[in-house]
Amino acid sequence: MIGTEVEPDWHVHGGNFEEGVTASVRATNEAAKVLVASEDELQRAARHKTDPEARFHYRYQAASLAWEAAKLMPDNSDDTARVLWTAGSWLKNRDPQTADIFYKALVRRNRKTALGMEADRIRWFPQLDEQGNLIPRKPSHVDSMPLPEPPEPATEQPPDTETDEVRMTILSWGNAM
Repeated sequence: MIGTEVEPDWHVHGGNFEEGVTASVRATNEAAKVLVASEDELQRAARHKTDPEARFHYRYQAASLAWEAAKLMPDNSDDTARVLWTAGSWLKNRDPQTADIFYKALVRRNRKTALGMEADRIRWFPQLDEQGNLIPRKPSHVDSMPLPEPPEPATEQPPDTETDEVRMTILSWGNAM
């Protein structure tokens, strides 16, 4: 797997920038002042396209190969979970919709593995350390909030059933967390 020197990967810029003269610009000769693209150059550019025609296309190729490998692997296997997690992680930041296919397969096929359970719990790809161990997710602001104190029973006023229902609903949220 390799990246292209110019579009769409721009290895010429270390992959850090998406700029330069493209085959489509050369074909129209809009920018040509001295050297116009030859017919042979345009034909070669048309013959050697990436699949898909997207930046970091090799990640998609690698993810596709991983998908095919995972199809041959058993469900609820740490190895299968790791293959789906790895391939999805190659795409998750740039193309979350495609990565979601890997996430769903990870959870559906490997829910009984630690990686599958954590992915299901956080609803995305968990973080792993350099040894491949799960990094526990820090509690969110809501998770770290103390539960509200139950209300004192009213002795002088008749009970307000609507307010009590709201309080019970809020208390049940706290217990569900």
